[in-house]
Amino acid sequence: MSVVPPRPDDDDQSLVDALHSGDEDALPRLVARHERALKAVTVRVVDERRGGTLEEVPACVKVSCRFLEEGLLEDYQRTATLRCFLASLVRSRLTTYLQDVTPPATHIAALPSTASIFLDEVLAEEPAIRVGGVVDRMQPNMGGFLRLRLRGLDREDIGRCLGLPAETVRGHLERLAKRLGELDDDEPAYAEIAWRMVLDAAPIDERVATAQRTLRDGRFRQMRSVVESTFRALRTRELLKLHPKSAECLDEEGAAAFVDGSARGPDRTRAEGHIGTCPRCIDAVAALTMDIRTIEALRTVQGWDAELAVAAACIATARYRAGERLVDTAGRGDGRARALTRLARIGQSLVLGVQEIVSEPSRVVATNVPSDADAPLVALEALLNDDTHTADRAIDDELARGTLGARLRLVSLAADPRATGSRALAEELLAKSHSDPGLVADAHATLALPEGSALPREIVIERVRDMIPATLKYLTREL
Repeated sequence: MSVVPPRPDDDDQSLVDALHSGDEDALPRLVARHERALKAVTVRVVDERRGGTLEEVPACVKVSCRFLEEGLLEDYQRTATLRCFLASLVRSRLTTYLQDVTPPATHIAALPSTASIFLDEVLAEEPAIRVGGVVDRMQPNMGGFLRLRLRGLDREDIGRCLGLPAETVRGHLERLAKRLGELDDDEPAYAEIAWRMVLDAAPIDERVATAQRTLRDGRFRQMRSVVESTFRALRTRELLKLHPKSAECLDEEGAAAFVDGSARGPDRTRAEGHIGTCPRCIDAVAALTMDIRTIEALRTVQGWDAELAVAAACIATARYRAGERLVDTAGRGDGRARALTRLARIGQSLVLGVQEIVSEPSRVVATNVPSDADAPLVALEALLNDDTHTADRAIDDELARGTLGARLRLVSLAADPRATGSRALAEELLAKSHSDPGLVADAHATLALPEGSALPREIVIERVRDMIPATLKYLTREL
């Protein structure tokens, strides 16, 4: 396909009309218009199948474009947005292509599983089989909620995916946690709490209390370890299964219409009924939901070149290793590339549990005046290294006037057992009626602490992870 740049007056509708009328330039212009989105989806699919081995991305991008050349867009009925349909089409066809060229052993090897948890997962195989059997006997929609969690969606993501309020989703997850907790004959109450944490059914104040309880109660800590190992083993079992396509399964456009909200009325009701009973389709809409989040993240960095923009979008949606690899591939050594690499490594340290992510002394310690772009990264790195004093010093009063700076200062103070003033700062921030949900959660986490206590590391890690997309948005203004 020859490269034809999009025209200033191009839009999706006019391009599709031109394509259907036989305009030979329409398809290349359409692909150019959605080039970054197509590459972002391709990177996600390859990363999921290969576990971070992205050498095949350029070839797979060409394969994705070839799919579009094969006349598949001629079947587009405009029941979904074109952007979502293209993402659905590329994901579906590229997944099949990679399945055909990849032996099953590679799929298994690509699953994220560190050596330190391997034995736990072997021991959790039998409980995972038991949980899976119970879920199979539940109402179909409950199995769907569990499968979405196995796919890594939090309750807000699940709400977006299914078109439900986050509180409604939490209610379903709470009932699921209660049912799974009852499988433990000795400590069902302990098990239910552990499942509430794994399923993202617990509000932030409960998460803080549970993290503190985990530190002081060895028996409860063991229960959480068992439940988390069971969840990981269940994820491995369920996501490796191949599910045949039935006549009722959604096609690419049907899945796209469901995810972007275009499907309404009886069409949506029928889709919801089927998705609740079909692991194949629930996986498809879950993956597509995260693809669309990545595409939306591209808007934040639309002024950046394509390679770094896609890398940034991957980092913003928790594909940290893929993001870092893309920066390396781009071969850029400027401030944007360096900042993205640091942010990607911060994200990877959250996944891998590696604390020491910087090999040289913090720039705050060395110079005491980090740049505006550098300060949030220094603070995040310091928090991961349990250096709350450095994290607080990195955020000056000017930066703290913004949402990200306020969040970093608050978490730094709340995580420091020697510091004072975190509760007063949390109350002050809440009194200002902030609309940022992350800052509100940070404040409630701080206020949930008993007097004289510091945020447990588990909650610090959770809050740092939540701040990565906000940090990326901040960097786009500074770099």
